[in-house]
Amino acid sequence: MKEEPPTLPKRFHDKVAAFPEYSMGVNRIKIDLANGQRIYDVFVAGSGVIVKIGNKQIEREEDLDFNTNDITAVMPEG
Repeated sequence: MKEEPPTLPKRFHDKVAAFPEYSMGVNRIKIDLANGQRIYDVFVAGSGVIVKIGNKQIEREEDLDFNTNDITAVMPEG
């Protein structure tokens, strides 16, 4: 069975969808984590799927350096 790509918690989907698009169907955002860390240059496609952070392609949860449940806030990048 293929692993699902990581997604933002559902409570952020509508908020991110309202941000200006960076590219067709992709938003570039920054996220805050529960530990106070801020992560920049997060690319989110479609319904909250995290596809890239900086230059690193994200294909599964293990590609992240954090747990998506630890996301406390999302903001547009730029």
